Amino acid sequence: MKKDPQRKNRMELSAYKLILGLVKKFATGKNLSILDAGCGTGGLMARLNKIGKTIGVDVSDDGLRLARKRGVVVVKASVDRFVHNARRYTKDELERKMVRAGLSTKFVSYVHAPIFLMSLARVLFEKIARSKKHSTIGKVGLGLNRLATWILNKEADLILSGVRLPFGQALVGVAVKE
Repeated sequence: MKKDPQRKNRMELSAYKLILGLVKKFATGKNLSILDAGCGTGGLMARLNKIGKTIGVDVSDDGLRLARKRGVVVVKASVDRFVHNARRYTKDELERKMVRAGLSTKFVSYVHAPIFLMSLARVLFEKIARSKKHSTIGKVGLGLNRLATWILNKEADLILSGVRLPFGQALVGVAVKE
């Protein structure tokens, strides 16, 4: 039996801190429905299930198998194909799509700005190498993991204080049905 590779990936905990903090701050209510797009091994979903009904989507068979062991509801699909998109959204595009879906946008920000350039270099390298890798689950050195976790926790604190970052590796958004 394989162990959960995210168990030792403490960088994930900074993302959990940020997302749980945003959901608790902006999406209060008793009947929350939460989509975790790119759910990986379901670690965040296990926490989100305590505050709402959550469904996860991911492409990684290993991640989905581990998520199911956590008892969370997951569906296999490429997130990009699931949302009929093969590119990344800008902040403004995501906000417009939320509004068109009948949702009230409460908060949208770029995230992981400190590691954006490293991530960009990795993506470019994988495109040049024509990598078919679909999952980022893997080992990260302990020293780098601790440093990145500390940096991303500071970023999470900044975002939770209301700061919206002008660039980053990804977007995080909270929208509610009014």
